[in-house]
Amino acid sequence: MEQAQESWEPPVDLSHLQEHQQSNVREMIREEAGTFARDENEVGCIDNLELNINLKDDQPVQKNYVSIPKPLYGEVKEYIEDLINRNWISKSCSVYSSPMVCVRKKDGSLRL
Repeated sequence: MEQAQESWEPPVDLSHLQEHQQSNVREMIREEAGTFARDENEVGCIDNLELNINLKDDQPVQKNYVSIPKPLYGEVKEYIEDLINRNWISKSCSVYSSPMVCVRKKDGSLRL
């Protein structure tokens, strides 16, 4: 099954690039195909990825809570529970905080 994953090429529109650029980008996309999600139920993964975020100071950023609009509350709660159940996000007790912003995508689904 791993062989099939390596030969899969993510559907990326390269029509805006010149032919030699398309060739270079296609090769790069093939090499990194495992980092792309194949569908909405999958998350791409880069093994051993570590990020360092350098801050200007040690003062935690804390923004005031903004309530979720009542008509969206149930949908947002369901969306967050789904992300937690898929292990895409986890609960946090961090001293850093920012309000969540709810936006509708073109297809009508919710983006946080």
